[in-house]
Amino acid sequence: MSIYGIQFVGLAYFCPAFRAWFEKGTDRRTIEHGLGPELLEYAVYVRNVFEEQGQQTGLMDRYYLNPAEIKAVMEELVRYN
Repeated sequence: MSIYGIQFVGLAYFCPAFRAWFEKGTDRRTIEHGLGPELLEYAVYVRNVFEEQGQQTGLMDRYYLNPAEIKAVMEELVRYN
């Protein structure tokens, strides 16, 4: 990625719609690279910690794939079937 591309991402990241697209895309690529089980374990763990501390996970689910979405993406890929 060029310096201009990095600058664009940095500025566009302030836009909630772009941030959600970017982060969920990163999660999908992580799953495609074979790290779906690890991402799923992490997503469940982080949400459990937040809930134990009385914090809401709604904002997290807005920007990142939730465990159900991670499982759905994994089921779509032959690698996990």
